[in-house]
Amino acid sequence: MREIFSVLFPYIVILYIIDCISYVKRHDFLFVSNFRGYFKLINSGLCIKSVSPLSRTFLSRNNPVLFTSSGIYLPTSEQHCQNIFYRSEDFTFIPYHDMDTFEIDGKRVRLNHGNFINPASIRYAKHIGSFIQELKDSKPWERRDKIKAFLDEANDFGQIENHEKSFTIPFFYLKSLCIFLFACIFIILPIGVYANHSVYFNFPIFVLMILLIYLTIIIMSYTSSVRFTRKNSIKD
Repeated sequence: MREIFSVLFPYIVILYIIDCISYVKRHDFLFVSNFRGYFKLINSGLCIKSVSPLSRTFLSRNNPVLFTSSGIYLPTSEQHCQNIFYRSEDFTFIPYHDMDTFEIDGKRVRLNHGNFINPASIRYAKHIGSFIQELKDSKPWERRDKIKAFLDEANDFGQIENHEKSFTIPFFYLKSLCIFLFACIFIILPIGVYANHSVYFNFPIFVLMILLIYLTIIIMSYTSSVRFTRKNSIKD
């Protein structure tokens, strides 16, 4: 088995590097913290999000549409919504009274057969779509307060801090397992494969331990994701 791992180990390193590569979509903001505690903002496109298991990564999605009391602004394909200043020619303006057709198609909201809003998920597409419909059916003088309430809820930092505190313990155990798995694969395994004392290295037990740790990480990640989705679900 030592000969097998001596051949596979370089490929394991390559697969790990590939897994660290991420594509940041349009309207997304990726914040990565590696060692020093501060976060770096990564723009849209391909990037290496993290290498060390000690790093932290947060993905924030910008609102795919700009609301006003008279209509909505949809960014064009060239506008990434990451500029400091917006230009009117970078957007398509659709007044509420000109919205003839309105439907939700999966993760997209279709307006007037030719304009699309691309939220991050099906649930958020329903949320955006229902809010646009609410603004369309509202009186012009009522829309400003509704837009303010919508944006205040989306940027509630107190709620974000509460979510972070509620997941502190699960993330601590998850991060500890990830660090241990990283040490097993990239420190202990090379020693067992390439060191002169590899005769004392029990590869079957080591592989079984890695598989158990990896399975535990997958289960914990899934349960944390389900818990987070249920706690932060948007009512239809």
